[in-house]
Amino acid sequence: MDTFSEALTELEPEIRQKYGRKMRCIAPRCDLDDLVQAIYLKAWKHRRTCRGASTKAIQGWLRVVAANVFRSTMNQHLGCANRSMKREQAGEPLESSVQCDPSQSAEVAESKQLVRALVQKLTARQQLAVRMRYIQEQEYADVASAMGISEHRARVLASVGVRRLRAMDCQS
Repeated sequence: MDTFSEALTELEPEIRQKYGRKMRCIAPRCDLDDLVQAIYLKAWKHRRTCRGASTKAIQGWLRVVAANVFRSTMNQHLGCANRSMKREQAGEPLESSVQCDPSQSAEVAESKQLVRALVQKLTARQQLAVRMRYIQEQEYADVASAMGISEHRARVLASVGVRRLRAMDCQS
């Protein structure tokens, strides 16, 4: 069994206990097995993020994934009418009104491909910090706890990684 699968297997009882209790209180009709499966699928989809990381770091990252999946599942089950109303009151545009220029989407796709290739050249720890902070939009505190390091060290890893990406992009 690889490190990722091992970390996921070890963490499942904790996830079931923590989120099972919350689900019974917030959304009793939701099925815990469906939530665990959604967490597994989301984590498995992004498992490359953890390549080369320790079991402890992977488990920290999985806890963040579980929290995000739980939050999105609860938002789906609690309905979106209240959230939409708050967005409209705040003056935020609704997603359906946002339009995309086809030439911009081609540029975005090309940029994403370039960034993916450059990120692969970073160290495993820098990759994890950059992906969690900028792609998954996690707070530095979450990145630090997931990696088992201090918040300052997470900031340093992410900023050094971004600096290296910019330097590699300029050389290309």
